[in-house]
Amino acid sequence: MTAAVFAALHILGAGLLLAAFVAEYLLFRPPFNPDRARAVVLADILYGVAATLLILTGVIRALYLGKGAAYYLGHPLFHAKLFVFLIVGLLSIGPTRRFITWRKQLGRGETPALDEAAAQGIRRRLRLELIGVALIVLLASLMARGIGLDSGS
Repeated sequence: MTAAVFAALHILGAGLLLAAFVAEYLLFRPPFNPDRARAVVLADILYGVAATLLILTGVIRALYLGKGAAYYLGHPLFHAKLFVFLIVGLLSIGPTRRFITWRKQLGRGETPALDEAAAQGIRRRLRLELIGVALIVLLASLMARGIGLDSGS
């Protein structure tokens, strides 16, 4: 029963991450008014919460539940998935730092301003994150089917 609960929480985390990220990506369109800037900030916060949920449930599942740590740590696609997740996380630092600044500006009643070059840079990072998230989903699907292991390839 515990394994099923953590599997469900992991899947919910993945769904929330995808929904929050797509919302952030679609809402990130200059020029920004206070409502759209707040929506981008909220989507980014939800994205972070979902990533945290995914990490926590993933670690618990990999180490203590399901197929066990030996399966995951011995699976090359698991390592690829973690690497891509790390890259996506690193790519998200810049936009998240910007959105934290926006949150402070919005709290003071200011409308965040962004020059075209900065907006294009953030948009580029968001696109790369989107590609990374899609790759993570693909790797997870392949892993679930045993692909990538000597006996399952």
